[in-house]
Amino acid sequence: MALARTLCAAVLRAYWDRAQPGPLPQSPPRLTAAELPHTVVDLVPELAGALARIGPDRAFYELGRLYTGLLPASFRSRYGVYYTPPELTERLLDQATLAGVDWAICRVLDPACGGGAFLAPSARRMLAAVRQSYPELAPTLTRAQISARLQGYEIDPFAAWISRAAVDAVL
Repeated sequence: MALARTLCAAVLRAYWDRAQPGPLPQSPPRLTAAELPHTVVDLVPELAGALARIGPDRAFYELGRLYTGLLPASFRSRYGVYYTPPELTERLLDQATLAGVDWAICRVLDPACGGGAFLAPSARRMLAAVRQSYPELAPTLTRAQISARLQGYEIDPFAAWISRAAVDAVL
């Protein structure tokens, strides 16, 4: 667990430095740090660079795949750790749109939000809809308005941190 979290936190920080303006908005939950082998430390910039070349939805999915791949199988099995691929998320959100969801005013709840597979794309759709419906709304108010309507729960504090970072990357 410590290795998975230490490596993924390092990759996420390096990704943020490359792909996002400004510092990472929040710190990861308290970690039991693992000593990363030198060869693994050398991979962090390469992994972050690869993530920075793709959109945030795919980048955070791939980061989640890295995290889950490093977790002990017993933990993944016990807690049902599985991250939804972006293509499936987009299809489900498209279906919600076709069913009449108004992204400018709807509320979104993800009861298992690890990695932000649904929250980040929902935030992206909400942002586009709010900008279209209320173009004069200041960016800070837009973010606050979306944040008030977007809620996620996660039993793994580290996965919840990844999810918050994914939403921050979109917003």
